[in-house]
Amino acid sequence: MLMPSQLEEGVDTYGRLDCAHNNAGVSGAGFAPHEYPDEVWARVIAINLTGVWLCLKYELGHMLRQGGGAIVNTASAAGLVGLPNSIGYTASKHGVVGLTRSAALAYAQNNIR
Repeated sequence: MLMPSQLEEGVDTYGRLDCAHNNAGVSGAGFAPHEYPDEVWARVIAINLTGVWLCLKYELGHMLRQGGGAIVNTASAAGLVGLPNSIGYTASKHGVVGLTRSAALAYAQNNIR
C-alpha cells in the first residue's frame, strides 16, 4: 500500500504526479456467505477497498494542487456482477467501482480524470 511519505518522495524526486494506477487485490474466496470469517472479510476489505481509497485520497491532494492528472483504479468484473462464494472480494470490488465513479464526478471540474 502506498504511504503518504512514499508519495511525497516520488513527487519530490520527479516534481509532480501526472498519473497513478491503483491496483490491489486478495481473493478471500472459498467460503459460503454465512460461513465467511470476520477476519477474512476485514483483510479483503482493508486491502482491496481501503488500500485503493487511501492511495486515491493522497494522489488527489497532489493533483488538485498542480491543476490536474489522471488516476486509474483497477477493480474486476466482480465489481459489476456477483461471484459465488466470494462475497468479500465481490463487495470490495463493487466498492472500488463506486469509489472511482464518485471521485470522477467530484473532481472532473478540477481536470482530474
